[in-house]
Amino acid sequence: MNLLPDRFSRWIAESRRWRLILLVGGLGMLALMMTLVLRVDGRWLPAEVRRLQQEEAYLSSTVDRDVLYEPQDPLRAGFHTRYQDSADANEWVIVDLGKEFALDRIVLAPTCIRDNNNRLVTGYGLPRHVKIEASDTEDFASPRLLAERQLNASETTGRYPIQFVSHGRRGRFIRVTLSELADKDGQYFASLGELIVISGNRNVAQWRPLKTSSSIETDMRWSVEFLVDEFSILSAPQIATPSSTDGYLVRDTLTLPHEIVVDLGQTYDIDELRLYPAQPKSEPFTPGWGFPARFRVEVSQTADFADPTVLLGFEGFDLRHWTDRPLIIPVGTRPFFTRNQPLFAASPSESIPEMPVDPVTARFVKVYVSGSDSRLSPPVIALAELQVFAGNENVALGKSVSASETSERWSSSALVDGFNSRWKLIPDYDWLVRIKRRQFDEQALQKIRGELGNAYSQLWRRLAAGGGATILVIIGSLTWGMTSERARAKRETKRLRDRIASDLHDDIGSNLGTIRLISQTILMNPHCDDELRQDIHEIAKIATETSDSMRDILWLIKPTTMNLDEFVGRLRQTANRMLGHCQLQVDVTENIPAMEVSVAWRRNVFLCYKELLHNLQKHGHPEHVSIWIEYRAPRFQIVITDDGRKFHPATVHRGEGLANIEKRMREIGGHIRFVQQDRRVATLQTKIS
Repeated sequence: MNLLPDRFSRWIAESRRWRLILLVGGLGMLALMMTLVLRVDGRWLPAEVRRLQQEEAYLSSTVDRDVLYEPQDPLRAGFHTRYQDSADANEWVIVDLGKEFALDRIVLAPTCIRDNNNRLVTGYGLPRHVKIEASDTEDFASPRLLAERQLNASETTGRYPIQFVSHGRRGRFIRVTLSELADKDGQYFASLGELIVISGNRNVAQWRPLKTSSSIETDMRWSVEFLVDEFSILSAPQIATPSSTDGYLVRDTLTLPHEIVVDLGQTYDIDELRLYPAQPKSEPFTPGWGFPARFRVEVSQTADFADPTVLLGFEGFDLRHWTDRPLIIPVGTRPFFTRNQPLFAASPSESIPEMPVDPVTARFVKVYVSGSDSRLSPPVIALAELQVFAGNENVALGKSVSASETSERWSSSALVDGFNSRWKLIPDYDWLVRIKRRQFDEQALQKIRGELGNAYSQLWRRLAAGGGATILVIIGSLTWGMTSERARAKRETKRLRDRIASDLHDDIGSNLGTIRLISQTILMNPHCDDELRQDIHEIAKIATETSDSMRDILWLIKPTTMNLDEFVGRLRQTANRMLGHCQLQVDVTENIPAMEVSVAWRRNVFLCYKELLHNLQKHGHPEHVSIWIEYRAPRFQIVITDDGRKFHPATVHRGEGLANIEKRMREIGGHIRFVQQDRRVATLQTKIS
C-alpha cells in the first residue's frame, strides 16, 4: 500500500536533482561563452575595454600603499566663523609667521566632526572658494596672491587635505579668504580644521598668533587658535615601515620627578621640538599610553642646565594628551606655552599678538616630568619619539639619551630612532607630497573603474542582444536558481536563528529549572538513600547536557580568533572596569607573544577570570587588589591577591559559580588554587598548546 507514495517521493527527489544538473550545465555553458568572449589576454574584447583594463592594472600597481592615510577623529574640531545671512559674505583669517619665510606649500585640513549618530563627518562647513595671499605687513597694503581657486567635488568631500603649491614665494603674514559659504538651515558659515604652512620640512604656522573676521569660541570644540593647534584629520607623518621598538619607558614613578635628557652632541639653533606619544602593541586601545601629565621642557648649552631656557611648562595642571599625534612645541611660541600669553586678537580691529620667532641656541634638551598618566595603574612614563628640529633637520636622531628601562621593545635609544611605536616617521613635506600623489591616483583609479563598469555593462547588453533565446533562457534559469537559492538560504538562516533562540529558551532554561527543582528535593530529603543518589546522578547528567548545548550554540554564534597579547589587554580592561572602586594594580610579564589562542581556551579562561572578579566584588569587599598575569611557555597564569573578607573553599557554600570555574579549568587542562594568609590569593593556571 505504501509502494506508490514511496516511488512518487523518489521521482520528486530525482526531478529536483535533474533540475539542479540542468542549472549547473547552464552555468557551465554561460561560463564557457564568457571565457570565449572575455579572454584573459583580451584578444576578442573591444579595444576600449582592453584599454581601460590596462589603465586600471597600471594605476592599481602605482597607488602608494606605503602612505598610511585615513581621516582622523581630532580632539578639537577647529575654526568656525559666525553665521552670516548670505553665502556671498567673505570670511578671512590671518596668521603671523613671525618673520619672512620661503613658502613651499599651503595646506587646509577640512573639519571633521561626529553627527548625532556618532558617525564621522568630513568636510563640515567647507566653503566652495578659497583665496590665499601673502604680505610683509599685517594690514596687507601690498598683498601677493599665492593661490585662488574654486574647490572641485573631490576636494569638498573633506577626505583629503586641500593643498596649494606656492613655489618658494616669500611672506610673513598669510591671509586665507573664504567665500561661497556653506549652508546650514538658511544660515551661512565656514569652518576649517587646520591651517598648515610648509617651509622646508616644517609647518611654520604651528601655534602662531592669528586674527580673523569672526569666530565662534567654545571650550574644546571651536576656536580660531584650534586652526594651528596640530589636531586635524591628518595623522602623524608616517609610512608603512614597521617599528621594532615601542620607545622610552620608566615604570618606577615613585621616584618622580624624572628627567629625560638628550645630548645633541653640539650646539644648534633649535626651532622646534616634537614629543610622540607611545602606543605599544600590548595597549592597542589606549592612545597616548603613559604620556606625562605634568612636565616642562628646557634647553641649555651646558649639561648642568645652569641657565636653561624653558620652552614649555605644563606643571600647574594635568595635560591629557591622549592621542596618537605628536605634541609640537615651536620655540618661537614659548610665551604661549610658559606664560599663557594670548594667541589671537580679540577682534578684527586689534593687532595680532607679538610672538618671538628666533631660534634658541642649545646643545642639551631636558623633559622634566613631575606627573604621570592617571589612567594607568601602576603609573608609568612613556614616550615613543623625541624630535628636535634645527631648520629642516631633526638633529636629535640617533643622539645620546639618559637611561631608561631596557627590554626588547623599550630603551633610551628608541626615543631617537626615527620611529614611533608603530611606524617610521618621515618629513612633513615628503608626507604631504605622497598624500597628494595618492589622492590623484585614487581619483584616477575610481574614474577608470567607473568607465570600465560602464564598458562592461555595454558589453553585457551586446551579449544579451546577440546571444538569442538560448542565452536568455540560461540567464533566466540562473537568475531563477540564484533567487531560489538566496530565498532558501534566508529561510534556513531564519530557521537557524529561531532554533538557537528556542534552544536557549526551552532546552537550557528547562534544564536549569530542573536542576533547581531536584536540588530543592534533595534539601528536603533528610535521609541519604538510593533515591538521593539517583537524584544526584540526574543532576550531573542534566548539568552536562546543558553545558554541552551551550558550548555548541556559542561555537556556532561566535567563532572569532584573538592573539594572546590582545587577550591580555582585554583582561586588563575588564579588571579596571569591574574593580574601579578599589585600589587596583595590574602587572603583566614582559614579552607577551602575539600567538593565536583558541576560541574554547579564550572563552573558558575569560569566564573564570570574570567570575572571580564578580565574586570578589560581591562577597569580598576588598580595598586593595593586585593582579599578576604571567606567560612562560607553555604555562599561562593569573594571580589575584586582595585584602577582602576571608573564606575557606572547603566550607563555603559551593554555588554554580565556583563549580563552573573548576569545571572550565579542567576542560582546558588547568586548575584553580586558593590560599588564605594575610591576604587572599586566587591562582588560575593552565597551558597553551
